[in-house]
Amino acid sequence: MSIPSDKKGVVGLTNIGNTCYGNSVIQALRHQVDLTIFILQGQCNDLLKNKPSSEKSRLLESYSELLRALWSSETGQVNTKQFWGAMIPAAIKEGFEQFRTPIPHDAHEFLCFLLDQIHEALCEEVSMTIRNNPSNTDIQGALNFWKRSFEKKYSPLVELLFGIQRKSVKCEKCENESISWETMNMTKVCIPKTDRADLLDLMIAEGHGETIDEYQCEKCKDKTKAVVSHSLWRLGNWVIIVLKRNDNNGRRINTHVDIPLTTAFTRVFHPGTQEPSANDSYDLFATIHHHGSAGGGHYTAQAKHPVSGRWAHYDDEAAIVLDAPRLDASTYIVMYRRNTS
Repeated sequence: MSIPSDKKGVVGLTNIGNTCYGNSVIQALRHQVDLTIFILQGQCNDLLKNKPSSEKSRLLESYSELLRALWSSETGQVNTKQFWGAMIPAAIKEGFEQFRTPIPHDAHEFLCFLLDQIHEALCEEVSMTIRNNPSNTDIQGALNFWKRSFEKKYSPLVELLFGIQRKSVKCEKCENESISWETMNMTKVCIPKTDRADLLDLMIAEGHGETIDEYQCEKCKDKTKAVVSHSLWRLGNWVIIVLKRNDNNGRRINTHVDIPLTTAFTRVFHPGTQEPSANDSYDLFATIHHHGSAGGGHYTAQAKHPVSGRWAHYDDEAAIVLDAPRLDASTYIVMYRRNTS
């Protein structure tokens, strides 16, 4: 089964008691066409049938049913009661008991939980082979790290969503650089209290890191200062960026962030990478918005229809077609997909 026609899918989701945080995540998530097609075509079921039933697999099966209902409907809204009925046992099992209480929750936290459940439900052990051993130590290090990270727990979300960051700790005295690697499935950026900010500039600033005052250098053996920095090494087809709109005191930051509809993340990458994603173009396809104060408020989503190319605004049961996405101080999470055309 493929994505339906441009007349289908612009429908809302029922709010069964402060579930707008989850509805906004689902509306954004279902517009990621690679994952959605994988599920709608039944490939998801092929992986699950060889696994024992679990809270994770039942949650994924319920999400799959929700997807089918959403993409086959042309009007009205889809009932979410069955999905939440499967979600709560999985949340309790994983230590997210807060989701069982019908009070406002954080959309970012729920997104992390749901993506992790999908990955865990589908993951399996695979064999990875590094065909050519590159002479460049960074490239070799990144490949070995990728293999160690995912050979035991590989799912379709790995290639789709996960990336690698290169972490550098550089001694200020002898300039020796200690390199390590980190996996990530989304990027968080702090928002400054200014009039306006640029998304890629914020991503670059996030990588500048901090200064360590009492650093024990492994080369010169002295205790000195060191500078920590992060840079992108690899991105998947799907990029999720979270705009951290609360300061350390919990106050909301309403700075407008310039979010490009199409971009390449080249400036955020380490110059030594040879990954194609460093130069590929990415298109914005969904956004999640938080309206209100830091301690409460309401969540909505906007997403680009994969067939018609038109954007729609999703507010629980309501779904309204837009001329263009509305990006403002409410924008909280943005999602990009690699342009493969």
